[in-house]
Amino acid sequence: METFNSVLLIDNNGVDSFISKRMFQIYGVKKIILLKDQEEALIYLILNNSLPHLILVDPYMAINDAFEFKKLHHKLMTNVSNKICLISALLNPDQIENAKEMNIETIEKPLTIEKISNLMR
Repeated sequence: METFNSVLLIDNNGVDSFISKRMFQIYGVKKIILLKDQEEALIYLILNNSLPHLILVDPYMAINDAFEFKKLHHKLMTNVSNKICLISALLNPDQIENAKEMNIETIEKPLTIEKISNLMR
């Protein structure tokens, strides 16, 4: 089974974060970073040398939405290629359209092994 080396999950819901972390552990991800907001995540990305291969962002955050995070990430991390995905229990049609335009995959909560496998494709 192919695995990601590291995943960053940005979600302010503790239960959802726990479920997602457990699914990634079962899948075999070696390093799982859980952060509660995009500002904290951007600081983490700037300060750390080992960047995650996959970043999952809940679009319903207090500080910035996931699309703003993607723009800031791209601006700050110009030579880094990691995959950014939206993960949410409820995405409205505008969010789905914005995600497509920005080449961001969308994943519905709760995260499952099957959904993780699909991310690997």
